[in-house]
Amino acid sequence: SWTYIDSDFATQYFQQNGTHIWNTITSGTANQPISWTQSMILGSNSGLSIGTGSAAPSQGLLVQGNVGIGASPSYKLDVLGNTRVYGSSGSDVSFIIQSQGSSAPYLILNGSISSYNLLRFQLNGTDHAGIGAFNGDITNGLSFYTNGISSERMRITSGGNVGIGTASPSRTFQVNGYISSFDGTTNTEIISSGGVGYFGTSTNHPLVLQTNNSERMRITSGGRVLIGTPPPAESTFTLDVNGTGRFSGELFTSLSNGAIRLRDNGTAQVEVNIRHSSTRNGVLSFTQEAVADRWAIGTKPSDGTLYFSANFDLSTPRLTLTNAGAATFSSLLT
Repeated sequence: SWTYIDSDFATQYFQQNGTHIWNTITSGTANQPISWTQSMILGSNSGLSIGTGSAAPSQGLLVQGNVGIGASPSYKLDVLGNTRVYGSSGSDVSFIIQSQGSSAPYLILNGSISSYNLLRFQLNGTDHAGIGAFNGDITNGLSFYTNGISSERMRITSGGNVGIGTASPSRTFQVNGYISSFDGTTNTEIISSGGVGYFGTSTNHPLVLQTNNSERMRITSGGRVLIGTPPPAESTFTLDVNGTGRFSGELFTSLSNGAIRLRDNGTAQVEVNIRHSSTRNGVLSFTQEAVADRWAIGTKPSDGTLYFSANFDLSTPRLTLTNAGAATFSSLLT
């Protein structure tokens, strides 16, 4: 047995059957026995073990404790500076990060000369997702994969375009499929289908268009269009505008009894109506409050005569003008 000569540190080296062994021990008491700690073993297979008595694999390294390269280590491996991992000429290389356990998920960073350059997410040896370039093509940008590493879901091209559902986006952001925004209540969608583009809500909610962070137009869930700032309160009108309007072309009503109504918002509710019906070619009437038509000017399809009447149906004419130019005044006029 070995004993301390004095209280200083002790070191031992010996060789046995082609294996080189280094032992160390901390300071102790003179003339007391030494219990060596095996510090390093260089095996006959050229494997080096540090801090453990277990043999290293052939031409391998086995370390018990933290390792620092260029720095004092706080983790199993601390490297100060750049690090490179690469394979031999003509071969692929992988860098694997895995938790303990045969079924634990792990990450694989693959560098391949022919198949893929990917960060792969695996579980039980099966690929579930990946980020990188498949088939070794790293010139077309960055691809994202799910359901394995052969189903590409999204690509960022080398030019900066982003494509979802397409590998060749021609716009800054392009989606091959539906786009949906859902807040838990309202669902808004952008859809291209059957040669038609759709934009709106698929739930029972209005669609609002705004500029400069202010609402300009609203389409209600019932299909009514409200325009203006602030928008008019929802009413029974299909189109309701708060503000002025202009038509550079003709304005049509296609109903058999259609009308264009101009009305103020006051309590008097003065109205000017331009109407059309199957019994009158056209009537311009003037109305106030809930009172019947005060005055109406129009023609009847039966005779082409122009009537100045006290009601909309032209049944109480005060003045008539035929298309031949004859004028007739009501007997009520003096």
